[in-house]
Amino acid sequence: MNTILRAQTSRLLIVALVLLCVNSVSYGQNLKKPTLLFTAPCASENFNQYKVNFSWDPPLVSSTNTFTLELSDASGSFSSPTTLTTVSNMNTTLNFDFTFSFPTNTAGNNFRVRVRSSNPALISPESNTFEAYYLNINQPLVINNYENIILCNNATATIQVNNFPNEPAYRWYKDNLLISGQTGSSLQVSQPGTYYARLEYGPNCSSVTTSNYVTVSSSGTASIAINGSNSIDLCTNSNHTLTASPVDPTLDYFWYKDNTLVASGLGMSSYTIDTSVQTAEGTYHVEASKQGTCRQASGNVVAKFTDFTATITNQDTTMIMPWDTVTLNTSTSAVSPTYQWFKDGVAINGATSATLIATDKGVYYAEITQNNGCISTKATKNITIKHPDQFTVTIGTISSYNSCQSTQATIGVTEIRYWYEGNINPINPTNYNQFSYSWTNNGTAIPSATTTNYTIGSDIENGTYQLTIAVAGLTATSNTLTIQLATSNPIAILGSTTLALCTGTNHTLEADINDSSLTYTWYKDNNQVANGAGLYTYTIDTNSPSASGTYYVTVTKPNFCTQTSAPVTANFESFSASLSPNADTLLMPWESVTITALTNASNPSYAWYQNGQLINGVTAATLTVSQPGNYYAIVTENTSCNANVTTETISVSHPQTFTLTIGETSTYTACTSTDINLGVVELRASIADGTSVIVPVSEYIYFSKEWQKDNTTVNGQTAASISLNTENENGNYQLIFKLNSYTAISNSFNVQLANSQILSIIGNDNVILCPQSSYTLEASIQDNTKTYTWFKDNVQVSSGIAQYTYNITEAGTYYVTTNKSGFCSQTSQTITVSENSLFANLVNTEEVMILPYQTTDINVTTNMNNPTYVWYKDNVLLAGETGATLTVNAPGTYHAVVSQNNGCTYSATTETKTVLFPDEITATIAIQGTFSSCDSTNATLSIATLTAETYSGIVQTIPITDYIHYNFSWLNSGIPISGETNYTITIPSTNPTGTYELRVMLGTLLAFSNTIDITFVSIEDVTISSPDTVLCDNSTILLSSSTNLPEYTYQWYRNGTAIVNSNMPTYSVTQDGSYLLEISYNGCVKQSNTITIVPVNEDLITLDSPKTINIPEGYTKVVTASGGDSYLWMDPNGTVISSSNSATLSLEGIYTLIATVGSCDIVMEITVRYQVSLVIPNVISPNMDGFNDQWVIPVEYAYNEDVEVYIFTQKGEVLLKTNAYQNNWPEVPLTNTGKGNTPVYFYKLIRNNMVLKQGTITIVN
Repeated sequence: MNTILRAQTSRLLIVALVLLCVNSVSYGQNLKKPTLLFTAPCASENFNQYKVNFSWDPPLVSSTNTFTLELSDASGSFSSPTTLTTVSNMNTTLNFDFTFSFPTNTAGNNFRVRVRSSNPALISPESNTFEAYYLNINQPLVINNYENIILCNNATATIQVNNFPNEPAYRWYKDNLLISGQTGSSLQVSQPGTYYARLEYGPNCSSVTTSNYVTVSSSGTASIAINGSNSIDLCTNSNHTLTASPVDPTLDYFWYKDNTLVASGLGMSSYTIDTSVQTAEGTYHVEASKQGTCRQASGNVVAKFTDFTATITNQDTTMIMPWDTVTLNTSTSAVSPTYQWFKDGVAINGATSATLIATDKGVYYAEITQNNGCISTKATKNITIKHPDQFTVTIGTISSYNSCQSTQATIGVTEIRYWYEGNINPINPTNYNQFSYSWTNNGTAIPSATTTNYTIGSDIENGTYQLTIAVAGLTATSNTLTIQLATSNPIAILGSTTLALCTGTNHTLEADINDSSLTYTWYKDNNQVANGAGLYTYTIDTNSPSASGTYYVTVTKPNFCTQTSAPVTANFESFSASLSPNADTLLMPWESVTITALTNASNPSYAWYQNGQLINGVTAATLTVSQPGNYYAIVTENTSCNANVTTETISVSHPQTFTLTIGETSTYTACTSTDINLGVVELRASIADGTSVIVPVSEYIYFSKEWQKDNTTVNGQTAASISLNTENENGNYQLIFKLNSYTAISNSFNVQLANSQILSIIGNDNVILCPQSSYTLEASIQDNTKTYTWFKDNVQVSSGIAQYTYNITEAGTYYVTTNKSGFCSQTSQTITVSENSLFANLVNTEEVMILPYQTTDINVTTNMNNPTYVWYKDNVLLAGETGATLTVNAPGTYHAVVSQNNGCTYSATTETKTVLFPDEITATIAIQGTFSSCDSTNATLSIATLTAETYSGIVQTIPITDYIHYNFSWLNSGIPISGETNYTITIPSTNPTGTYELRVMLGTLLAFSNTIDITFVSIEDVTISSPDTVLCDNSTILLSSSTNLPEYTYQWYRNGTAIVNSNMPTYSVTQDGSYLLEISYNGCVKQSNTITIVPVNEDLITLDSPKTINIPEGYTKVVTASGGDSYLWMDPNGTVISSSNSATLSLEGIYTLIATVGSCDIVMEITVRYQVSLVIPNVISPNMDGFNDQWVIPVEYAYNEDVEVYIFTQKGEVLLKTNAYQNNWPEVPLTNTGKGNTPVYFYKLIRNNMVLKQGTITIVN
């Protein structure tokens, strides 16, 4: 019985195995993706054991199977894999760990592992990429033998790895930032910073080889300074000491003035300026170096002697009038100043105020004395006050005056001007009373004429006048002015001013003045005809034809004006006559004209002539003419001198012909207008010579009228115009005017009126033809007398009389025209005939994917009328689907058949459209929000993207609103998490570290997302504290941390740079700087607050005044300090004078202040100087007597290469230009006279393009 059971069991096992083998065809072993049990391995000889978790799905593999763990190359390629380890005893274990070691040549950041089975021969998916390095060296590098570097003058230096110089690759850092592209064992540097190196073991493994830090600094950094202000005031004979900071006896100091070395030495941290010499002024700086290293330079300190300003604000030279004054004003910065004014080098008695009212010309200056501080006296610049060089006066007439016409004249001053330095300017007339005046006539003084004006009242005073003016010793004589007054008794010719001469009767002209002392000169037409003393008459000879003319006489007498009489006109008796109109006249047959004789005769009579024949009985001045002919008149003067004049002849003519022009008198366009008005455009009358005139419309009444059409009289039309309004009236029209023997026939005018009815083709302008059908076109105007021509596509297709219909069978554009002789042609509109073109298309034929819970619409577009629809899926009719839109929810190939059953019957089959379900879905997950293993209390994972895709490449991103159709399951390290079936998951920090992924299902579709490793690390906050923040010389300050857990790693930083060997919770500070502590644990880092330690330094103490103080002797200065905890003041003798924050300084010398800040003492020096003055002389007497012969200036300016000395003449000519002036000008005697030498010169002292001093030098002999 048992045997039978065993046999049955065996048979069941065999069947199961057979089924298993059959199933394995579709469901073989599944090797899952290996799970890394490490993050970024840093293998070394000290540690090299790592694990990879691996799982696989049944059925069981062969008992002879071997699982092999393979490693890719550094790029992730398995083209030549490395075997890490093999396992042959796990063929019945579905989940186990591989334990292995990395090869010693492992280095890269894109490694993967996979598992290969031998039986069956399968390969698992590749793992996630990871970084891995084998550390051949796992100790810090040494660079630059632990020494820092100072770069000199922008040079470069090389930092070299000392202990392991031959490794494959290195990572170099500057100020904690990786330097890209630098992988060698050495680095060339040219910029300041903190440098270190690591071996190239990737970003996670390299830190174990972090080298020492090398600080590279530049010699250009300001690490040395001169204490105190960068601008100091010097007082003569009160030396000033410059002190460098830091004070270091191991440093070599180099002191410079104006960039010239003046002192140097080991430990020489101070330099004293000798103020007994004027060359003490300058720009100072110090440089320092240690044992030949790069020098570091301080900033500049500018030292200048204290001086006060003294100047006159007026211009250097001022001109005033002799009667004016000018106020001179001083400006000074002197303390408690007193003043003394000088004129021409001599002190002005009582002139001791800051201003002076100058009333006279001369050279002025002031001496200003400062009576507090450095007591000294300084002279201002010279101010030269001048009078004008000279005056000029101009005289003229100041009343209405015409020479030899006026009988009285007033002369006087028209302008007084002054000359100054080549310029001329007028004097204000209000100041004319400042001058004295003296008038002369012909060189003889006029005793009573002593004012600005003088009046001349008689021609006996005629002559030449001048005026002399005077003021302040200056005189001026005016221009000469000649005055010629007219006599009060002018000459004239007796009698009338017009004379009538008769031939043979002489006429005598006589002047009204008969004086034998006068010379008479007689003129005719401006030509002299007689001259002589006492010749007061002249006789006109009338026998001479030239006796007519204009006569006048002049009389002259020495020293008197020539007199000229009024002219007398003498003419022989004469007159003129003319006609009006005075031109040939055109006379219309129905007109008459009046001719008038015009004359200036005093007693005329008239005789009229036609064609040379006297017209009897007509003796009036006018003649009325109605007949053509040539007309003139003879006019006779009926006086003692009888004379007659014949007028010109005028011709009176009738027209020879009339010319008539007609045209439209209303808006008219041939074959467009439907009516027209014709009328006279112009009627013109002409004579034989071609002259013509236009006849006015009002005179058309004298003519009879006749209209003709095509040379036939138009009955009833006898007016000057005619109106036409039908096309039957078209033709050639003329108008005829008749009068007596005159006939005028107009031009011919062709009238072409359009038909008022518009020609068109009846019906629509667009006609659609059904296949094999016809259509009849019909004209709207149907006239059996007109010819109809039909066109298709602009080509004639038919023509004939009364052919107003046309049958068509083809598509095209059609129109018709009509024609008839004498009538305007017409053209219809164009109609378009098109053949029926029916279509039916799908709106979109592109392949589309839908999800099982989705639908999509397929639409048809067609131009058929009242179409019907049927739909097909995979060529099978879909019952009941008869609309233009089909909604589908299943995959397949769809099309429609569309039919038109009215009008033109037609059917069309559309294109096909394919609808697909997805072949696979893909999910990716990501961390929502910001997550940090070190700081976050939880992590939220969610779907980042969820897509469905077909094998043909259609991809659809699934919106979150569709997630309700999907099943979700979260896994941690490949194990489902109970209850987590949403598309998001929140992982608290209390959960263990794990690798998370999401499984997504839609029907039969299954997808696994990417994996995300979640790790939580806890590290507490850290703060540091300090008992003090000011570091005294040669002392330390202990910084402490708020935590001291031994599992933390500690690293202290100074100024952002890690401090070597500072890995304890406390740190003893010996240098100033900004300090912070960084703690790290399990890859998490936190930084503390920053504490700034400052060195004890003078800058901690602030004074309310400079360190160099200039005060007048006998004065005091209160100086107040701030920034310290306590103070001690000592005077130059070492005596304590105050223990408060202020002290009163009065002695000249160096005061000492000891200020306590915390536990540190700060020593400061304050220098007090008595003020002194530098005076530039402004008067010398170069007479070579051995005293004051040269212009000697203070040594502050003399013998100084930096000071440029200029001396100018008053004309601006340069007499001297030199540097390092030797106090030796002038080297030869100067005098106050002589060309080019003036008693006053100008000087300027210039340093660095800035004027130090300027003023005048007065030469006194």
